[in-house]
Amino acid sequence: MKAKAVRNMMLRHAAYSASLLLGALLLAQFLFESVPGDPARRALGPYASQESVIRLRHEMGLDRPLVERLAANIRSALRFDFGHSIIDGRAVAPEIGEKFTRTFTLGFQAVTIAVAISLLLLAVIHFQPRAAFLLQLAGAPVILPSFLSAVLVAIGAALWLPAMFGSSGSSRVFPAPLLPSLVAAIYPASVLATSLGARWSALRSAPHYRSARAFGLSRIQLLFRALLAPSAPTVLALIVSQLSVVVFALLVIEIIFSLPGAGTLMLASIQANDYPMLQGVLIINAFVFITLHFLSESLYPILDPRVAK
Repeated sequence: MKAKAVRNMMLRHAAYSASLLLGALLLAQFLFESVPGDPARRALGPYASQESVIRLRHEMGLDRPLVERLAANIRSALRFDFGHSIIDGRAVAPEIGEKFTRTFTLGFQAVTIAVAISLLLLAVIHFQPRAAFLLQLAGAPVILPSFLSAVLVAIGAALWLPAMFGSSGSSRVFPAPLLPSLVAAIYPASVLATSLGARWSALRSAPHYRSARAFGLSRIQLLFRALLAPSAPTVLALIVSQLSVVVFALLVIEIIFSLPGAGTLMLASIQANDYPMLQGVLIINAFVFITLHFLSESLYPILDPRVAK
């Protein structure tokens, strides 16, 4: 019965995610169609010849009916074929794939750092209960958006750590620049620490924890068996949900730190009126966030079928 409930819940989430993706495709098309003036003329500039504008309109499909353009764009998006850049003729899909790979590398590194920091903090509080005030301090960054933290850290790094700030390459230890990952990890580390702190506080009042203490388990055994093990589904669900927050924050953080990722590509596409590239970035962004939302909503019932209805 539980397996059937989990399957039904995943089907509902899949249908909802598919509707969100279709809505994102329609929204991207609407934004493109609502641009004031002729997109081809805006892309080529006011001094381009009329023949060049007509040729670009044909290449972009602007001379076809709206419904036909919409159907063609949806088919192309489902094949991850977004055409070519207006500026230099680059294929859009490989360029976006390369930039998003860098963004996700930063994102996974930031989430890993956030998990390590939050678990280390909670372990310290577990062994030293008098350090519980640290958990309240850890909850403070929740009120600050990640991009605001990025601005503050970027200013401080430029003043006191210019070498670290200017480094955009990876190292043997870290696959991506460390400072932007640390900035992106501030918010999820705060969320993970406060959420797991509340979870562990409830677990300490549970019968299994009191029984474990009665059997004489050491503090380190209590940490792994009575706190970490029961919290594993919560930790994994929080990691997936916070990854989407980190990716969104990185779109801004990459611009602040001048990193060649999805955020800087999106900004460059807006500045250059490169509509195929911009549409591709927006659609892939939507696909990433919808996929992460689907994983976040579906992962927890799989790991803990008791929550399935």
